[in-house]
Amino acid sequence: MPGHPEQPERIETILRALAAEDGLVSLETAPPASRETLLGVHPAEHLDRMERACREGRPAGPEAWTCKESWPVVLDATGAACAAADRAATGTPSVALARPPGHHSGKDFAMGFCLVNHIAVAAHHRTTKGDRVMIVDIDVHHGNGTEDVFWMRDDVLYVSLHQAPFYPGTGAVTDRGLGDGEGHTVNVPLPHATGHHGWLHVAREIVWPLIDRYGPDLVLVSAGFDGHHADPLASLRLTAETYQRFFHDLVARTPHVAAVLEGGYDLDTLARCSVAMVAGMSGRDGPVDPPVAEGADPWPALSKAIGKVHGAQWGIGAAPPAA
Repeated sequence: MPGHPEQPERIETILRALAAEDGLVSLETAPPASRETLLGVHPAEHLDRMERACREGRPAGPEAWTCKESWPVVLDATGAACAAADRAATGTPSVALARPPGHHSGKDFAMGFCLVNHIAVAAHHRTTKGDRVMIVDIDVHHGNGTEDVFWMRDDVLYVSLHQAPFYPGTGAVTDRGLGDGEGHTVNVPLPHATGHHGWLHVAREIVWPLIDRYGPDLVLVSAGFDGHHADPLASLRLTAETYQRFFHDLVARTPHVAAVLEGGYDLDTLARCSVAMVAGMSGRDGPVDPPVAEGADPWPALSKAIGKVHGAQWGIGAAPPAA
């Protein structure tokens, strides 16, 4: 759709930026996802509805516009996510340049530019191989679709660091899963202007301890770059260095990491942050942005809420006061 922020130029811009970084990446084309693979997460009725909407060029859900080319692109994106997960499972950090994004797509609904949940399909695909999977969603928006998929499952731990209050209005700290999945959703709502230092502090206090305590065989990252201060859709005020440092520190803990592209809609910023991500994974320096004004560190207040909800199970956040 002309003028829409979710456009093919997103991937083209990233590829040009990566090609300019000598020796930083090797590129491969993955096969499209099969219907059988998609059925691991999405019921047949949803897939049929999405394919029909694309064929007819009409919206597949709220803010989920399509055209006749959309369905093959979706299959390619999910296939790339699965291929990246397979490679990461062997110990090679990998990235899937997937579009449109997927983390707002639930088992049977589409919204927010997302028709199929690529990272959820990739995670389920790896659980069928016996892997214990952790998803870390760093998109500025809460991944309500991914949460929906794994809400009642204990074989995938879903962690979301997102701006709140913000679209889609989900992702409260107290939302932690149900049944077998209780405690396997960890929502971390962050205030406007959290900034580079505050965001990394929260990651250190939550993501790293959860990796140690959950012990995943594979970490998948919903890599949205719309938290960057130059992105037009949000105001978390992160920098390219935020992403470089996060991925550097993540891969230092485990090489079994695959990132799947989600949001990020300022093209130049998207390219810089993608280079920063891959540089961080490779142990290299990445682009450095000028300093940006930051708000107060959110962790002191957030730690109390996190500790109350997840402290007993995962040992994160401030310990609740003794009874």
